[in-house]
Amino acid sequence: MRRPAALRKAILAATVTLVAIASPVGASPNLGKWAPVPASLPPGSWANANFVHIACTSATNCFASGEVANAIDAARGVWTSGVIERWNGSRFSVVPVALAHTGLGAITCVSAKSCWVVGTKYGKVGTATATVILHWNGSAWSTVKSPSPVNGSSFGGIACASSTKCFAVGASYSGSSSRPMLEQWNGSSWTLGTLPSPAKQLSAMLWQISCPSPSICVAIGSEQSSASTAAHGFSEVWKGNVWSIDPMPAPSSLPATSLNQIDCLSNTDCLSVGSTSTFSNGVYGPSHAYAAQWDGHLWRMISLSSSVQRGVSIFGDMACASPITCWAVGESPSGHPAAAELNGSSFILGTVGGTGTVLDADGCWAGVYCIGIGMGQANGSAATAIADRIPF
Repeated sequence: MRRPAALRKAILAATVTLVAIASPVGASPNLGKWAPVPASLPPGSWANANFVHIACTSATNCFASGEVANAIDAARGVWTSGVIERWNGSRFSVVPVALAHTGLGAITCVSAKSCWVVGTKYGKVGTATATVILHWNGSAWSTVKSPSPVNGSSFGGIACASSTKCFAVGASYSGSSSRPMLEQWNGSSWTLGTLPSPAKQLSAMLWQISCPSPSICVAIGSEQSSASTAAHGFSEVWKGNVWSIDPMPAPSSLPATSLNQIDCLSNTDCLSVGSTSTFSNGVYGPSHAYAAQWDGHLWRMISLSSSVQRGVSIFGDMACASPITCWAVGESPSGHPAAAELNGSSFILGTVGGTGTVLDADGCWAGVYCIGIGMGQANGSAATAIADRIPF
C-alpha cells in the first residue's frame, strides 16, 4: 500500500487482519472488551493479508478493501490479489473480485448504489505499473478504465464531492522520482488532472483525500527533497477551481512527518493523522503519533495527551462518527493495536484488546458505531481473518 515506510513495514510483516466495531459511540475513551464477530479471507490466501480502508452506507452495509498474497507471489514480493469484504451488520464476507497482482487502497461511497475503490497494479518485482479503479453499482463491482501515466503510477486515496465530481490521488513515477497525480470523474469517465508539485522535490505523492462539500477537497501526502533528507507531510486544497499547496507543521524535535489519513467534517474543519520522528544521517528514529487540524486556511498541530504520546507510535487512520466524536487507530510502541478519541482539543488514549496486532484503518457510520481494521502475526503458513466487536 502507498503508506510511509514505517507503516508499510508493519503492514508487510503482518499476516492476519483484525476488525473492531464500536457501538454505540460515546464520549468515553475506554473502548471496552473485544468480542469476536465472523470474518474470512478468499481461499488460498497465504501469509500476507491486510485490509486498509472501510466505507459504510448504513449500519448494515460497509465495504473493506485491501490485499492478500499466496506463497508463490509472496516469495516474489508481490501482493497477489485485491480483496473486498462486505459487512452486513453481523459479519464480514468476501466479495468476488478478479484482481490478480493488485493492491486495493482507499474506498468511498456516494450512496448504497455507488461506491468507488482505487488500487495499484504491480509487476513481478512489486513495482507499481498502473492504477486501478472499481465501481459498485449496488449489486456488483466492475473495473472502470483509468488513464494511467505511461511511466508507472499508483493510487492512494479517493473521495467524491458529488456523484459527478470525484478525485483519485496518488503518484506518477519517472525513474527514482515521483510527483503527485490526480484523476477526476465527471459523471461518465475518468481523466488525468493537473496538480502542483512541491518545489525542488525528488519525490512527492498524495496518500489520501477528503471532500466535505462540492466546493472543497483536501488531500494529504509526503514529499522529500533528496534521499539524504527527511520526508515531510504536505497538503493540497481544491476550492472549486484550482489546486494549491498548503504546508503542514511539525514538532521542532521530530521534524520528519508521515501523513496517513484525512477526514474533513466541514469546509473549515479537517483532521489529519500520521506519525513523526527524528531523522539523522539518513536514518529515521522511533515513530510518534501525530495529528493536525485545518481551519480552512492553516494547519495546526493537535495536542496529544501524555497517555497517547506514550501509548501510540503511529496513527494509521481516523474517522469521525459525529462532529464531536472522532477516533484514530494505529500501533503502540510494543506492536499492539492502539486507538485514541478526539475529546475536545486533544486526543485521549482508548483501551483496545488483543496482542500482536495493529489497527490500520477505521470507519464510522452516523454516530452509531466505528469499525477498526488491522492485522497481526499468525503462526503457520496460512493467513486468516479475525474480527472483533468493541462496545463503548
